[in-house]
Amino acid sequence: MKPFQKKVGYLIAGVVFSKLLLSAVLQLGNDEVYYLTYAQQLQWNYFDHPPLTALVIKCFSANLLLRHEVFLRSGFIAIGGMQIWLMFMIGRKLGDAYTGWIAALLFTASVYGSMISGFMIMPDAPLLLFWLSGILLVLHLDACTERRRRHGLWLLFGLAGGLAVMSKVSGVLLWAGLGCYMLCCRSAWFKEPGMYLSLLVTAVIAAPIVFWNLNNGGAGIGYHADRVAIHHFPVRADRFLREVLGEMAYNNPICYILGFAGAVCCCKNRLLPRKRLLLLFCFIAPLLLLVWFFSWFREVLPHWTGPSCVLLSFFGAVYIAHRYREKVLWPRVVKWAGALTVAGVLLITAASFFLPVAFHPKEALRTGKGDLTLDFTGWKAFARHFDAVYRRDIARGVMKPSAFILSDYWFPAAHMNWYLSGKYHYPFMAIGPLRDIHQFAWLNRQRPGLKAGADAYYITVSNYYRKPGDRLIRSFDRVEGTETIPQVRMGQVVRYFYITRLRHYKDGIGPSGVTD
Repeated sequence: MKPFQKKVGYLIAGVVFSKLLLSAVLQLGNDEVYYLTYAQQLQWNYFDHPPLTALVIKCFSANLLLRHEVFLRSGFIAIGGMQIWLMFMIGRKLGDAYTGWIAALLFTASVYGSMISGFMIMPDAPLLLFWLSGILLVLHLDACTERRRRHGLWLLFGLAGGLAVMSKVSGVLLWAGLGCYMLCCRSAWFKEPGMYLSLLVTAVIAAPIVFWNLNNGGAGIGYHADRVAIHHFPVRADRFLREVLGEMAYNNPICYILGFAGAVCCCKNRLLPRKRLLLLFCFIAPLLLLVWFFSWFREVLPHWTGPSCVLLSFFGAVYIAHRYREKVLWPRVVKWAGALTVAGVLLITAASFFLPVAFHPKEALRTGKGDLTLDFTGWKAFARHFDAVYRRDIARGVMKPSAFILSDYWFPAAHMNWYLSGKYHYPFMAIGPLRDIHQFAWLNRQRPGLKAGADAYYITVSNYYRKPGDRLIRSFDRVEGTETIPQVRMGQVVRYFYITRLRHYKDGIGPSGVTD
């Protein structure tokens, strides 16, 4: 084991270092910068997700005093390193140290594993950390006969389950996986008091989610229920196909296909003991099948099945370990998988700065639409340009001092909140229906709201263009023109920032900013 243990240590060090370098050049994406609003106002739960993401941000950024992207992402990068280690440990329990090494490599080659849950500021990072911890604990429970130690393992599983739920509500399916496994081949566990104590631990840890929703009109539960509600019963096979293709892209096509192929080979050739095989299937199936079911009726997101797809890679690792008995350090298929992800990340990073192409350049209000690289660049430069406009307008008496910045959708509102309001201390407010402004409905209440007579800037971007709504315009006496700031990349205008001046606020917008 020790040679592979050292190799995994070197792998983690190399991956963490590379991610820190990447953090130094890429600004925060839409989701990442939005989750910073969680850390700006600690709550027991949030509109979209539970609070563990906020705690990770606050701990590693010294309560947001360290504002650089490296520090903001550092907690999630550290979690990514822990996840690689857990993949190794689980793989070793399923087979041997070589199986664990291959599992760690396949995980690193997955976009979901290496980037979404181990680099970006996303609730998937702590979710997957505790999901994998739970799987490892179940493997230890399987092999443990000492009563006192079993009690400890049960308590730790309850802790892992609770923290998974406090990362993302889908973490509750970790218990669904355990229930399936117990029904299949561990029915004796139903008689163990430790199992029920473990369930109680999870329930106590996750209780704040319930209390928050009770005190906030069930806002979070309603939001998630709407995301999976089936409004149209005709089956849409194209949506299911999009979901599967999205999963392939997010998890690396090679790793994804290898996982399913490995599962078939493990079943057919009995490469794993029956109980180990059932354990993996039981923890994969609930989340994967649930998302696949909903994908036939409505749009779902490919990363929702991330934990299940990560577990699928263990089948691929077992298959490769069985095939390469000579213990080839970097099997060819693993090299190709890793090279594909590295090439993709480098290509996107390079395109963010050097792509000499503008999307929809002939339509000013749509320039940049569909260019995902714009989410990670241009915000700091725009903030500096806007600061000059703001100071000039105040000096000339065009706008009143302390004019607000307004946005009506959670992105780019989150970028405005962090890169403009947070850096230059402008008053900021997101205004719109709750389904559009999300957590800003709570963050707005903690800040000074619009007062009668105040001026404001409404800011939107061409790649997500939204004109000021009628409700917003009616709340001001007049609109005084729109100023345009271009974002230039390699001599091409790739996006426009539109700044509309709104004069003399009258009334009609409450402290929360919610307009419905």
